[in-house]
Amino acid sequence: MAQAAHDEVCEVRDAIYGFVKLTKAEWEIINEPAFQRLRDIRQLDMAHLVYPGANHTRFEHSIGCVHLASMMFDALVERDGDVLASEFGLNETAQRRARQALRLAALLHDIGHAPFSHTGEGLLPVNDHGEKLDHEDLTARIIEHGLSDLIRARFGALGLDWPEIVAIATKFEKVPQFRTLPFHGFLNELLTGELGTDRIDYLLRDALHSGQPSGFFDFRRLVGCLTMVPSPDQGDATPRIGLDEGGWLVAEQMLAARYFMYQSLYFHKTKRILGIHLTEFVEKWLMERFGAPTLPSAIDDYLAISDSDVWFALRSAAHDENHTARESADRLIHRKHMRLAHEIILADCASIDPRGRRVPDRARFGRLVEHVRNTLGLSCRADAPDHSATKMFDEGSKLLVKIDDTPRYLNSISEVVGGMASKIWRGRVYADRPQLINAKKLCKTWLKENPTQEA
Repeated sequence: MAQAAHDEVCEVRDAIYGFVKLTKAEWEIINEPAFQRLRDIRQLDMAHLVYPGANHTRFEHSIGCVHLASMMFDALVERDGDVLASEFGLNETAQRRARQALRLAALLHDIGHAPFSHTGEGLLPVNDHGEKLDHEDLTARIIEHGLSDLIRARFGALGLDWPEIVAIATKFEKVPQFRTLPFHGFLNELLTGELGTDRIDYLLRDALHSGQPSGFFDFRRLVGCLTMVPSPDQGDATPRIGLDEGGWLVAEQMLAARYFMYQSLYFHKTKRILGIHLTEFVEKWLMERFGAPTLPSAIDDYLAISDSDVWFALRSAAHDENHTARESADRLIHRKHMRLAHEIILADCASIDPRGRRVPDRARFGRLVEHVRNTLGLSCRADAPDHSATKMFDEGSKLLVKIDDTPRYLNSISEVVGGMASKIWRGRVYADRPQLINAKKLCKTWLKENPTQEA
């Protein structure tokens, strides 16, 4: 990392964007221990054990999001500055403040991630109301309790404070009390929406480091085609971030990339079972360390745990015959993980909902798993991940394209997107090697004897 000639700007070289420019004040945020911890939080949890290059971290993703957020904000200001001024109050005076708020939110939006990212998220504790926390809840807590003074000291001259950063960086419904300015929703959409900085960067970065070419698309063209599009929904006059007609093709590329990345990388069969074994180990390790099978809710204790701490504990437990979690640790350290015995896709295990869509028949899959477990006992595991990779049936998140000044939903005009399934689902049964053949036979026999009730 090198300091640029100008005293107020630092540069860091990024694998995707080249040099990313950061102000000295932003660099102070980066140097805080809570942010430096992200160097030791892998973006793709256990994927590096399947794709050896996938060792990238939340640290580099967060810095990349800062750069991309500025690109997108500047592109929209240049193209639709009058709309932003009239609809969100983003006149020339307010733009500098809004741009800096967006950059800080992009920098800090993932600071609350648990060890091993989304695998660790399942181990987060509940709040005082008994509600399960997620990484955005921890992000808000860390910003408030660990970075609020620094944000006021370095960015207070622009009128910025920590609640505004939280409002932009997290889900709208989480902190509505912090969203006091008209442009907060616009900046939040720019960071976390369907065409948001976060999604674009993680797809590109995950594709680069995993070596999965299906995740690439022309992001520069996408940014160049950004425009504010009138909402086509009656009763909602607020313009949304969309694309001009020239962005139609690259939008198809991005949605296809996301769809294929879920199939080939995020739902990879070995990655998923490794995550299951990791969760089993960490629950026991946390019980020993904190007296509960969840990550600590105290911020200092939470920030003290990263991937390296877990790996050290894994290696120690794998060689300790008396450790309560030795079996799970041994599976990971010595690659003795369970193997896939049977996989069911949505087309083979679906029911039809009232809207005529295929949805996973979870009851049938659950009965299959129960049958195998009753026969094999602890020698098997089940996994049923699902994700609406394109969200084309979510009314609040359809992609908008402006055709001849008329807003259109992409799925209504694109044969590619319109033909995509609304959901990716996999029902999987795993078993230890000695029971693998038995597990495969059990699954096939039971499924044949208990056919799906699809209409």
